Amino acid sequence: KQENEVDPSRLWVPSGSVSLEHSQYVKDTWPSGRAPTFVIALPKNGETGANILTAANLRSMLDVHTKVMAIEIDGDSIVETSKDIADYSSRYGGKWSFAGVGGTKAKCAKFGSSCAMQSILGVFGYNPSLIISDTQVQDRIALWEGASKDSFIPALGVRKSFELADVLGGIGRDGSGRIVSAEVFMWFMFLLEDEQQVKFKIGDSVEEGISDPIVTSWEAEAVCILSVQEKHPTKKSTTCSQPSGGLKYTGLFQRSFGDEFGSAVRNDVSKLGIAYALIIVYLFLNLGKRDVVHSMIVMSIGCIICVGLSFSGSSGLAALFGVKNNPLNNNVPFLLLGLGVDDAFVLVAELARHMTQN
Repeated sequence: KQENEVDPSRLWVPSGSVSLEHSQYVKDTWPSGRAPTFVIALPKNGETGANILTAANLRSMLDVHTKVMAIEIDGDSIVETSKDIADYSSRYGGKWSFAGVGGTKAKCAKFGSSCAMQSILGVFGYNPSLIISDTQVQDRIALWEGASKDSFIPALGVRKSFELADVLGGIGRDGSGRIVSAEVFMWFMFLLEDEQQVKFKIGDSVEEGISDPIVTSWEAEAVCILSVQEKHPTKKSTTCSQPSGGLKYTGLFQRSFGDEFGSAVRNDVSKLGIAYALIIVYLFLNLGKRDVVHSMIVMSIGCIICVGLSFSGSSGLAALFGVKNNPLNNNVPFLLLGLGVDDAFVLVAELARHMTQN
């Protein structure tokens, strides 16, 4: 069986290139182990301008925050799926969550002893009893803003780890300079990332790639809870419901680009299938004449068989010599079919010319 090349640097860079050595040196010397997640909360209609800095919106955001923090990923199933590649029990085994609640392992990066996360909810210590009224919200925000960064605020019982401008957008103030409104909430989370060559499930299929499957799976659940997409990224039969309250969420995850590109590619698969069918139909209808003797049906069938055998034969030889498969090879059958059909018309035209002359 031909193996797939899953390392992007080896897909697009010639083997033995100096840049591969330099890239590996950088990874070994200055490893980057953080996966950033950036979430924006907007009014439900998706348009900025209205004030969302209210107790009701903060409580609804806290409900979403609680659900995101409660996400649990079963690392043992990931270990089982990837066991034919390597034993990842020490890396991915066990139950995982963002902050390590309920006896799970923590996947969050750390700011000191705390999980690396910034949100307006930190002003309230993630405590719903401190988000009762709009006046209470504004009073706590004023105390937070008046304190120095990285200092402990006795009146609030929390340490100031960020500035309000880091988590609020479109800030509005009253005549005394107090913050009384905001158009968006910004929410940052950082997870520890440990990328390896693994296999992971997407729906009923199993795909292979280089990633941290815990981070990828956690983000997939978070994307659905936040309703960033209508369908769950990996459980295609699951529809993501809109969070309650007056806020809509969007964001940028590690998996965001892959999800978008994957969706675009999947949407084009049906068009590619139609193109195959049209080429084959055109071949059968136009290669010969419209009669039983000169229809050249066998010639058309032979052309299709040659195209299929050329691709399968070359793939088999590549597997025999240890050449890995890559995504560009998916374009080869289409090119072969186009060239093969074109050559069939050339051969038939030459045959007809010689038969006419002789």
